[in-house]
Formats: sequence, C-alpha cells, structure tokens
Amino acid sequence: MTCVIGLRVAGEAWIASDGLVSDSQTRSVIASSKHERMGASLVGWSGTLGHAQFAMRVARGTSSAANRVEGLADALRSTVRREGIEEFGAELLIVRADGIFEVDSSFGVTHHADHFAAIGSGAAYALGVLAATASASMDPFERLKLALEVAAKYDNATGGTFNLERL
Repeated sequence: MTCVIGLRVAGEAWIASDGLVSDSQTRSVIASSKHERMGASLVGWSGTLGHAQFAMRVARGTSSAANRVEGLADALRSTVRREGIEEFGAELLIVRADGIFEVDSSFGVTHHADHFAAIGSGAAYALGVLAATASASMDPFERLKLALEVAAKYDNATGGTFNLERL
C-alpha cells in the first residue's frame, strides 16, 4: 500500500509520501510522486493503484480540492457510481493552510483536529513518530522524513524514495 502524511506547523502545510507500490507478491518503486499540488491544496493518495489514479483524475477535474473538500468527495462518489465501480479502494489526504482532510474509500470526509494525519498501510507508524515528536524542536522536514523512515522499516508496503513538499 503506502504512507502519505500531512503536517501543519507554524502556518505552513506539508505533505510527504513514499514511492513504493506493492501487491501480495511484488514491490516496485515508482517514478512519480503519490501527491501533487492542486491550487491551494496538496493532495496525496493511498490504496489500490488504479482506483487511486482514478481518484486523482477526478480531483484534478474539480475545483473542490482547493475549495470545499466535501465537494470533492461528492464528485468522486458520483463519478464512481456513474462508472459502475462497486467497491472503491482508495483514499485521499488533502493538506491545506486551514486544515488536513481525509476522503476515505466510502467518500466520508474527516477534518483532522490534530496538526498531522496519515493514510495508507504505514500510517500508524508515521502517526506514532509525529505524536512523539510533536513537542520536539525538530524541523517539519525532519519530522516527516523520520516518520516515513520508521513506516518503511516496519511496514512492508512502504518504502522506495520519499517525496516531501511544503505548500
């Protein structure tokens, strides 16, 4: 699967993602990033590769990613239904200056109260690192890098190259 992390510190918004895709038998490092800038948002994906790419195409095609996260979830839900996809297997993490939001595989929207969030199979490890370093005087880049390193060490589906970006 993956690990995508959002972090907000001192008015700055950050996103970080690993660069590995995997299934039950193989692991491959990808050449592209699992997140991208969309207007005033950084949007990352996790889940089944084809569904995640589909979700990102929908996100690119709607202005809601930069404005109203619920609008993006609605657009994704209606597009999935129109395409006849019965079980959707992707999540999006949206990091903006005003918050971190998650659109889950059932199109539910969570506005995270904490200043950090993560999705994917490595999320629990990354969240542990971010919680443990919340009061440390670490640079956001270093916190995110450490969170991805720990996730990659303990989660077989997280790894490859790391991509970090500040909004």
